[in-house]
Amino acid sequence: MVLHLDAVTYHHTMGSGRTKPAIFQCNDLNGNPAGEYVLKFRAGMDGGVTSLMCELVASLLAQQLGLSAPEPAIVQLDPAIAQLLPSGEGRVAAMIRNSSGLNFATRVLVGGYGIPPVDEPLSVSIRSQAAEVFAFDALTQNPDRRFDNPNLLRVGEQLFVIDHDTAFSFLYALNVPAPPWNLERLDFLEQHVFYNSLRGNAINLDRFAGALGSLSDAKIDLMEAEIPREWRNENLPKVLSHIKEVRNHVQSFVDQVVRRLI
Repeated sequence: MVLHLDAVTYHHTMGSGRTKPAIFQCNDLNGNPAGEYVLKFRAGMDGGVTSLMCELVASLLAQQLGLSAPEPAIVQLDPAIAQLLPSGEGRVAAMIRNSSGLNFATRVLVGGYGIPPVDEPLSVSIRSQAAEVFAFDALTQNPDRRFDNPNLLRVGEQLFVIDHDTAFSFLYALNVPAPPWNLERLDFLEQHVFYNSLRGNAINLDRFAGALGSLSDAKIDLMEAEIPREWRNENLPKVLSHIKEVRNHVQSFVDQVVRRLI
């Protein structure tokens, strides 16, 4: 189950990111310390609650498919915290006041993480993860993992996917590509952080395909049950239907991914 937490102390904003997330100390609902979380302000999301929903669905989907991702949480933000900030933090205080209620967050990674090298030769272990990240972003139609904005963290030889608020971009397309497993119109894939490093190399997506193919309706229903009521709108069924359609045509989808990297 996704943790539900209360933000209790603001620490600082992150140095990067379009949505300017911030680190908060959080407690569980019994008042016990739960650690530090990177909170993405609902007021900073271009898509409003749809972006929050996309963040959580994609984060849960990454876990279901065996990709590494920071643990997600749903964090209640009390606007009274804004009153405790120094006068120089006016922008953050306004963001806190405008983000009252439930926000998306992920547990802070510890242990010396960094950003993986961009557009460079990949080690064997990183290459297999990179191929799965590329396939995951094709599945979720996420255009925001680019050369200039990797949205990845690396701990040792392990990649962690972060930032999914622009996932399922078909929700905003004027002409929705059909069918969902067809990648021919997804031009943003050529800007993917791993596109050049993977292109022309043999990739094996058997593990990823197996995980996607075994993603049952019951597991998808459990993901859906985690979405807070206030984040639900007409876009949630579209996202879940998209995932199921790609799963139902997993081999065609994987063939398309491989074809894009030839």
